[in-house]
Amino acid sequence: MKVTLDIKDSKVPFFMELMKNLDFVHAMKEEKATSKKADVNHKSKKKDEFLDKEISKIKEAWDQKTADEKKEKLNKLQTLLLQGPVMDDDQYEEYKKMRNRFNAWRQN
Repeated sequence: MKVTLDIKDSKVPFFMELMKNLDFVHAMKEEKATSKKADVNHKSKKKDEFLDKEISKIKEAWDQKTADEKKEKLNKLQTLLLQGPVMDDDQYEEYKKMRNRFNAWRQN
């Protein structure tokens, strides 16, 4: 928009001042927009860092949980093996006889 003013017009100083103010306002708006972009980028980085920290905490908690579950399963297996039923000598001799019979039957 082009404005032409008559020099003799008494309102020229007012318009000139208004134009300076508008330029200043425009410059302030540009600065604000630039700072908002920088602020958004900074907030985005902070948000990403926060999310990364939270995800790593969750992964550590999950790994700890699975490690605890593995230990518990191992303890259950050890308990079963150590306290489970065992054969005495007579039962073992009977087992060997049965195994030999099955092997002989299978080969026929």
